[in-house]
Amino acid sequence: MSGEPTRYGRDTFDTFVIRPWIWDGDSNWVNLRYELGPHSFTERVTFGETVGKRPSAALLDLLAVVAGVSYFKAAAPRHVRSDIALTSSGQRVAALSYDEGLREFAFRNSLDVPLMTELGIPTSTHEAAAHQRSVDVRPLVTLGGGRDSALVAACLRDRPISLMTSGTNEYADRIGDVLGHEVTHASRRIDPLLIELNGGPALNGHVPVTGINSLVAACTAEILGCADVVMANEASSSRASHVINGGHEINHQFSKSWPFERALTTALHDAAGMRYFSAIRPWGELAVGRAFSRITDLHPVVMSCNRAFIRNAAHRSDGWCATCDKCRFVYLSLAPFMSPAALSHVFGSDLLNDDSPAAVDGFHALFAESERPWDCVGEPEEVRCLLGLLIESAEWRDHAVVRALQTRVGTPSTASLDALLAPRSDHGIPVDYYDTIARAFA
Repeated sequence: MSGEPTRYGRDTFDTFVIRPWIWDGDSNWVNLRYELGPHSFTERVTFGETVGKRPSAALLDLLAVVAGVSYFKAAAPRHVRSDIALTSSGQRVAALSYDEGLREFAFRNSLDVPLMTELGIPTSTHEAAAHQRSVDVRPLVTLGGGRDSALVAACLRDRPISLMTSGTNEYADRIGDVLGHEVTHASRRIDPLLIELNGGPALNGHVPVTGINSLVAACTAEILGCADVVMANEASSSRASHVINGGHEINHQFSKSWPFERALTTALHDAAGMRYFSAIRPWGELAVGRAFSRITDLHPVVMSCNRAFIRNAAHRSDGWCATCDKCRFVYLSLAPFMSPAALSHVFGSDLLNDDSPAAVDGFHALFAESERPWDCVGEPEEVRCLLGLLIESAEWRDHAVVRALQTRVGTPSTASLDALLAPRSDHGIPVDYYDTIARAFA
């Protein structure tokens, strides 16, 4: 790659091109194809081991366009040209993915926020065929291996369900074993050229991976004959991580948020008559923590630390790393509802009894109202209430981090506890699921 600039920028290449996908029915995979300047990329997405049925063209079209963000971000040119047409609802999902879904990437690479990109995506005239729904059709429940998706799967464990995870995921398999359900594995093979460029001139950063994985799940659901795709994104994921430039929001969890869910719900219905929703959307992290604390058979097998899933094995943690924002927040969200011994057993150590400056500063960062951690953590109001509960607890109040935080922020009130545990009205859970899910939060 001699002669290339040492660092790509928005003006390095004029246009990112999305080419038509290619399906291989014998191997049950689809090749997604892209071009960026002189570079051609092919990503292969494999949908488990069920061979013989292809997802609808409309779903593969939407997957191809949204998954393109991984390759677009290498230089983030100002123009996108797609050889694939989308419905107006699909175009809306694409627009969100290439702007709000990439705002953290843009901000951390000193690019425009909003990320203004001209999307040349033709309008499809496709209309979804009428679908006869049956109450006996099992849902596809996505598993990431962490607390939230494990909670959803546990709530639905007595129903006929299909479980799916992306890539090799030992934690998802363990959850499936505990619940007595087989787990289907779909996978994305990122083009090796992108990985090479990421180590050189390409821009790199966070992409709306939940949006991509949701579309992989939708395609898998069609192959398996599932009419519903059930996610595990809670209310707190809609809260912006940073607010800049006079009100522009940057949300690390944007593709888990309620606005993105609404857009994708409409697009998947238009494309395939499919229902897509998050089963824990009405509840925040505090309520999710309390609900999960009661599902003790899953405590030993879940993994919410993102470092346990890093592609590069050399940088991957063996279990909970105990030092990242996600580990600290999940620990904090469970502590008021579990004993120190039980929670320490899950994590391998007592994160709240570490008096090192790094540990105390790490927990203190969770209280930030703005410039919150770039990770999946709860809202500041929840963090304050959780600390208040720990200070009130004879088991937790003398832990080193709890004492240090009380010195720094005082003793937060727990008067908001009932409101933080209550369900919120913004959600898309169908009536035939709501009562089953709500019982776990009662």
